[in-house]
Amino acid sequence: ITLTTDSCSVAGDLKTSHRAGPALCGDLLTFEVCALDGSFRWHFDASRLAPKQIDRMTQHLQTLLHGV
Repeated sequence: ITLTTDSCSVAGDLKTSHRAGPALCGDLLTFEVCALDGSFRWHFDASRLAPKQIDRMTQHLQTLLHGV
């Protein structure tokens, strides 16, 4: 998990990233959260994880967040 404050995503840019830009923390998967506005995105290695897997993780995360 990476927290950022300088380059937060805008509402239309909350998508996953298949290696857009440099890899952040995780080699396989990084969950980036903007501390300023709460937006988030995934950075992942598309050769090792399918976009469907990321979508499923996102749905699980949203379900958990709606429950609190």
